[in-house]
Amino acid sequence: MQQMEAAIRKLLLRELMSSPKDKKVLVAEDLFAPAQTRETVLRILLEKLKASTVLLIPSPVLALYASGLEGDVSGLVVLSGYSETTVLPISNRLPLIYSSISSTELGSEMLHASMLQLAQDGELQFQSQNSRLLDPLVDCSTVATLAPLK
Repeated sequence: MQQMEAAIRKLLLRELMSSPKDKKVLVAEDLFAPAQTRETVLRILLEKLKASTVLLIPSPVLALYASGLEGDVSGLVVLSGYSETTVLPISNRLPLIYSSISSTELGSEMLHASMLQLAQDGELQFQSQNSRLLDPLVDCSTVATLAPLK
């Protein structure tokens, strides 16, 4: 808890230069994080840092708000990670995590492996634009260590 408190304190006070006493704090909540983590974050913000208001919003719901939807926020959110992709329906700002969640073990790791194989086979072309080497493996938001092409 002390390490988490130090990290939150550093983020709010040093990086954002803002006191939670004076502002409303919005926390993008990971739906799959343990309840203990959520409780610890709330305890730190409310008891230790004396935040006046803390609002927890599931991160997939924030993704829909970011797309410009207003009012009845409903949609389908695709969470694509390195080793897993999850499809999560949102209805009236509520994630339907117990009835309709769908997940697969396919993620950007598979895309990375396929693109790496294409590059090694010479079928993937790299282009230069504005003196910058465009690397499709990096431009697809996949972070990996690549061996030089032969």
